[in-house]
Amino acid sequence: MKIKSLLIAFAALMAVMLAACSSDEPGGAPEEEIPEPAFTDLELSEAESRANAGLEEFNIRFFQSAVAANPGKNIAVSPLGASMMLSLMANIVDDELRGRILTALGSDNLEALNTLSRRYMDVLPTLDPSVTMTIANGCWYRDSYTISPQFAGILSESYDGETCAGDFTGNAGGVAEEINAWVNERTGGMIPRIISDANQIQQLLYVLVSASYINGAWSVPFDREDTKPAVFHGEHGDSNVDMMYMHEPLYENNGSDFGHFSNWKSVSMLLGDGKYIVSFVLPREGFTIDDIIAEGLFNSSFLPLANNTELYLPRVDFKGGELRLNPMFADLGIAGLDELRQTKIFTEPALAENHVFQQSAVRFFEEGAEASSATYTIGASHGGQWYPDPVYRFDQPFLFMINEKSTGAAILWGCIRDL
Repeated sequence: MKIKSLLIAFAALMAVMLAACSSDEPGGAPEEEIPEPAFTDLELSEAESRANAGLEEFNIRFFQSAVAANPGKNIAVSPLGASMMLSLMANIVDDELRGRILTALGSDNLEALNTLSRRYMDVLPTLDPSVTMTIANGCWYRDSYTISPQFAGILSESYDGETCAGDFTGNAGGVAEEINAWVNERTGGMIPRIISDANQIQQLLYVLVSASYINGAWSVPFDREDTKPAVFHGEHGDSNVDMMYMHEPLYENNGSDFGHFSNWKSVSMLLGDGKYIVSFVLPREGFTIDDIIAEGLFNSSFLPLANNTELYLPRVDFKGGELRLNPMFADLGIAGLDELRQTKIFTEPALAENHVFQQSAVRFFEEGAEASSATYTIGASHGGQWYPDPVYRFDQPFLFMINEKSTGAAILWGCIRDL
């Protein structure tokens, strides 16, 4: 089935993990115009199409939960990274917990979620040769156990990842360095480490990692000579920033085009040849970004080109800290991840708690955008209306979304409250 519809929400960009050990290691547009949105057909089976559609609500609810868990803070998360990690974990948990995961992901078909992940892995990094995009998955595990052939096969076939046995007791420091080096490479150096020290490794049975990276030039770039000092009116006070500026035709989207969705407006910029889109959302007067997030009705429809759009956008270089996803998943109905439960990752019987984390980073600069995300699970053995000549001035808190347009893949979503 061809997927040409965009998600009800801006989809933001993520990703996952590849192998790094060996066979057993994880591996401008012209000024007068910009290109029309180019849609790439992703051939999905009927089951995969239903699974893809089911992720729409998950993406919004996950973002809402992440913002609620980090009130008043800048935040960037990858809904795609979170959903792929949950899909992967559904293969190793017990039936009860698997059911909760599938319900949260809006699907009743784990096989379809697995094969959908492979579609993402195969297609997203190859959509646009002018945009660097990588997705990688990997699993490190304690070498006193034997990895389940069924899980190793699913990881390889559906997630393009491999497994790596490691000495979690005698060489814990070496294992930690190996995992961190793998993540650092696959996130373009934006996320240098996810394992703090050797002591952490000694407490674990396995580490599942999903990492992604995207770097692309704007189809219409900013001119560095137009970047000027300006004031950003943050939630906790004013700050001085470098404000980028352009006066170009851009894709425009206003919430008022959708009836009562009148509390926000947005403008979107394309990366590379137009397969990836970055949307920036401003609250209208009298509203806040939390009002927008609460409604959960972001819309990624494209309006006709808005001529002579004035855009003021601050440079952003944001690296978020480690976010613990278990409480956010519990809000979505996935309770019990961190309970000691039987795991199917090994051939031998083993009990494990699953603690899921995510780190993300994003940069917006004159030439383009760069973003990365790492989602990882550690298995512990213990217990709108179109307005002519619009002006968009992002000198107050705003939302951003990085999406792949044809699939609705939510690569990275976030909010900037203070700079």
